[in-house]
Amino acid sequence: MAGAASAQVIVEVREREFVQPDWESSVLTGRTVGDGRFAVHAEIGYPGAAVGFLWGQSPFFDLGLRLSAGYGTPLGFGTAPEAGAQAVLRWNFINSRHFSLGARLEPGVFVYPYDAGNVTLVAPFGLSFGIHPHPVVSVAIGADIGVGLMVDYRGRAALVLPLEVGPGLELNLTRHLSLTLDTRFGAGWSEPLPAYRGYGLKAMAGLVVRT
Repeated sequence: MAGAASAQVIVEVREREFVQPDWESSVLTGRTVGDGRFAVHAEIGYPGAAVGFLWGQSPFFDLGLRLSAGYGTPLGFGTAPEAGAQAVLRWNFINSRHFSLGARLEPGVFVYPYDAGNVTLVAPFGLSFGIHPHPVVSVAIGADIGVGLMVDYRGRAALVLPLEVGPGLELNLTRHLSLTLDTRFGAGWSEPLPAYRGYGLKAMAGLVVRT
């Protein structure tokens, strides 16, 4: 009887660990970075460079900050140098052995300081789907819809609406170190002034360091 009870406890512990062991935390998929854990995610590519900080508040919620600079906001288009800061909120809804699903909200502000520059307030919302064939490898599929308000220094304003989707890849090298590749493709609209019609592209390689 005691042996059966011990075996049951071991099975339950292993099942809980498999749902999210230390080195299966994630910054791209529907999984979180982990309860009580801290992660730094540095990225470079197109349209620029970014560094994000994530604090695991629970097994199902992350809170963080992202600082970025490059050509374009996370609104799906842009050809001018801009810099911005965003809060990051991530939720996990499903976390099974091979699949995960989560959501994120990244409100913030971007500044374009040149010519008749502008300030853009953004609140992109997205869903993150993860495929986990192995603890070392995770495939991410993300879909984003952004809502933004662009105001230039002359007081003219425009509503911005981008739609983007794209795959990503996360490789867990160790419990504390991962490599990432994140992409997005989509289109953006802006009305009434300045008026944009264009396609957006994001392709960023990154390094994750976790506690």
